[in-house]
Amino acid sequence: MAFVLMATVLAAVYVDLAWFREQFCSFLCPYARFQSVMMDDSTPTIAYDTRRGEPRGKRGASGDCIDCGLCQRVCPTGIDIRQGLQLECIQCGRCADAAMAS
Repeated sequence: MAFVLMATVLAAVYVDLAWFREQFCSFLCPYARFQSVMMDDSTPTIAYDTRRGEPRGKRGASGDCIDCGLCQRVCPTGIDIRQGLQLECIQCGRCADAAMAS
């Protein structure tokens, strides 16, 4: 009986994290909701700097953002940080790391 229970829980977690990852982070995980409540003026945040990044375009244009979309692809919740601070953002920093890698 214990093996069946563990196998069921393992299968449910696998299905959840393999196929419903973005939905889990956006709707079920309470971390993003709690994080937004606990923020104040001195909390470090990851945000897109429009003065530095815009206008988007190829390298050599006046802005630093090359509009590759890598920041959105690596985000566990699938948001675009260039659209401003969003509730689904869990401040993981993957978007900043993707920008440094490109």
